[in-house]
Amino acid sequence: MLRSTILSFTFLLVSVWSFAQNIAVDKSPAYQQGTPEYFIDQVEYTESETIIHFRVKTTSFPYVWLNPVGDSDAWVLKDKESDQVFEMNKMTDIRRGNKVIHEELGSEEAYFYRKSGATKLEVTCKVHFDRLPNSITTVDLVEGLGKESYSNHFNCFDLAHKTFEEEVVVQEEVISVDELVQDIINDDVETIFEPVASSQTTTKDVVMTDDEPVFRQFQPEYSIEKIEYTEKHTVMHFKFASKSAYVSSIFYPTNYGSEAWFLQDKNSDQTFELKAVKNISLNGEMKKKNLGKKEFWVSPNYEKSTNDFTCEVYFDRLPNDVTLVDLIEGEGQEANSNRFNCFDIQLKVEKEEPTTTPVVLVLPKIGVTELEIPVAMVDLVAEHRPEVTTLPEAPVTETEEAGTAPQENGTLVGLETVEATWKLYPNPSNAISYIEQETAQPAQVEIMDIRGQLLWQKETQDRVIQLDLTTYPAGTYVVKLTQGENVTAKTLIIE
Repeated sequence: MLRSTILSFTFLLVSVWSFAQNIAVDKSPAYQQGTPEYFIDQVEYTESETIIHFRVKTTSFPYVWLNPVGDSDAWVLKDKESDQVFEMNKMTDIRRGNKVIHEELGSEEAYFYRKSGATKLEVTCKVHFDRLPNSITTVDLVEGLGKESYSNHFNCFDLAHKTFEEEVVVQEEVISVDELVQDIINDDVETIFEPVASSQTTTKDVVMTDDEPVFRQFQPEYSIEKIEYTEKHTVMHFKFASKSAYVSSIFYPTNYGSEAWFLQDKNSDQTFELKAVKNISLNGEMKKKNLGKKEFWVSPNYEKSTNDFTCEVYFDRLPNDVTLVDLIEGEGQEANSNRFNCFDIQLKVEKEEPTTTPVVLVLPKIGVTELEIPVAMVDLVAEHRPEVTTLPEAPVTETEEAGTAPQENGTLVGLETVEATWKLYPNPSNAISYIEQETAQPAQVEIMDIRGQLLWQKETQDRVIQLDLTTYPAGTYVVKLTQGENVTAKTLIIE
């Protein structure tokens, strides 16, 4: 039983502790630049933190990025005398020019691209560390432990660390009655009640495992290491064995529509949507336990000649009549060598069929005018069947200015309100691409990255619009065209 009577009293705890001035700012810090484009504008000292105001002003890089806490390339401070290392606690006040882009950087990298036609790219931020001891006088600011010699890392050396006169203060620490009551309650609960085992299991409840799955490789670096079959899921253990020290990987979550993984039944062409991506690792080191609603970039270990990117790809448990599937990353991306695809994956079948099988109703895709549903299910779905319409195909015509546009892979799901009546070619591209409207009319063109950040825009009345892609890094982008009230978008691959 809990104690029925609790004595009310107050502790007076006298402790001696030292601290420097509440806030001090070194507005002209002494340091050595890693390159002429990297700056430390000032260093701020608070009771608990050392805060470095960093700035990169580059005329050579087409883009820069900032690495979050926990990343192998996150900033550290290194004591010049003892080699003691202090890790970054957080990054705040991230700005492009004078515009705040992030109040505080979360668990994802922050990317910044130089706008088309711009001569420079300037980004600033505040890098927070625990307050360093007064015994430390000189430190190196290094972006990634052991990467002091990397010219493309934001490093500054021989930074003078200020010390201040110390004051000794007697501080009264008062423990309130409420805190005391809670402490007593917690003590009694721990002594009276025995630990209770959790009713939730930490395993996947694996029914069977295929440790040597049979499949056809799309690229020599892409493989399925293992397939696990649980009561609810079919789990593909995917591996990208990169033979380069400079190749990153990006993983797309379930809400990324045409970018995300899916399974396609080889016999019926039925598709199965991605349910989750978990346990993303680099060379066996966990980078993210569970992919949320944002894509996740994993940078390689630049000190290794090869890097292994692995993850677990979750789907609903497939029916027993599905025995051969393709794993495809992105709708219409079967032939894209940059996508993590594996084909002709042979699935195992349980010896005993489950007693009950849930009914799966596959809704039709846009453009399908007939929907086949078993007769027994007609009454069940009649009231909920969606209206299906056939959208017209965009005409393909020959033009003297640009020739014949190649067949498109489709437009982005969720971004367009009508069928696109314009062409984007060549796609993929690495230099120049063109937008071709059916007729010359006022339009606004926008290029965005996959996070939706606007990189470039232009208003035009031309029928054929040229896109200069030479300053953009390889990756997937979104091209949006606004024609009056019609807004449509398409993906653009830059190689």
